[in-house]
Amino acid sequence: MAEIILYPANEINSKTIFEASAKIKIDSIKNKYMLNLNFKENDTINAGETIYIENSISINELEVINEVKQNDGFVIVQYTEI
Repeated sequence: MAEIILYPANEINSKTIFEASAKIKIDSIKNKYMLNLNFKENDTINAGETIYIENSISINELEVINEVKQNDGFVIVQYTEI
């Protein structure tokens, strides 16, 4: 199983766009901030199609723990080539 990390657009970065080089099946998605995606778990993505986070997230929306702003505003996607 392969893994990619997708980042949303924010004040300092543009969003990550992943283009499938082969047909893939989305096995699992870890999406702590419930960001909107253009795909879902168990989807099949054809070669040449792209997956990404549809919305942006402000750095200010990230969780603060012990006065430290977290850096976990991303989505982890596990997939299998089919």
